[in-house]
This record gives sequence, structure tokens and C-alpha cells, in this order.
Amino acid sequence: MNRYDTIFICKPDLPSEKISSLTEKVKSIITSTSSEIISVNEWGKRRLAYAISGYEDGYYVYIEYSSMGDAVNKVEDFYKITEEIFRYITVKKVEKKRKKPQPKPKEVKKEDVPNVPENKVTRTE
Repeated sequence: MNRYDTIFICKPDLPSEKISSLTEKVKSIITSTSSEIISVNEWGKRRLAYAISGYEDGYYVYIEYSSMGDAVNKVEDFYKITEEIFRYITVKKVEKKRKKPQPKPKEVKKEDVPNVPENKVTRTE
């Protein structure tokens, strides 16, 4: 299963009950696709970097979940048809694979190297 982060921004003038019901609806969509919710954080009302749809503030909700991918489309479809949500983003988390540590090269002692005579090259013109 893949891990996903989704953040949606609601209108800042919504009552807390409506924000809670939107969050519960998103959670139910995720769990209905046999996905697992890892964490839900309501970040609260924050200032936007720029005005969006006439709003300078927004109410942020962050959800982290694991899914086979089918939940992503259903959640984003819900975001698109819900007027109270005016921005959202879903990101797939990619875990970095750790490389196996390479063994240190064996130190070669001078005694271990066979005595090979050097080939001398002379230049002829």
C-alpha cells in the first residue's frame, strides 16, 4: 500500500460543526475503499499566501493515509464537488530506499604485494 498526504482548505467563515462534518466525510470516503487513516490534524485558520476566491484566510485540514490508490480519486472527486472546499492537494509519499553499506576495502600491506620488477620504457625518436 502507498502512503498519501492530503490537505484541503475550507472557507474560513464555516462553523466548526461543518468543518468537522467535512472531515468526517473525507475520512469515511477513505475508509470505504479499504484504506487506513494514519493521522488527521486540523491546522486551523491560517492566512493564505494570496487571496483565493476572495478569501485571505482558510481553514486547513491535513490527513495522512495508506491506500492502494483508489481512495485518491474518490477523495479528490469529493473535493471538486464541495463548495466549502476551495483548495486541496494530495501527494504520494515516496520512501527512499536505503543503500546497503559497502564493506570497507581491505587494507593491503606492503608485505602482501608481490615483488614485481618495474618495466622501464625508453623513448626513441
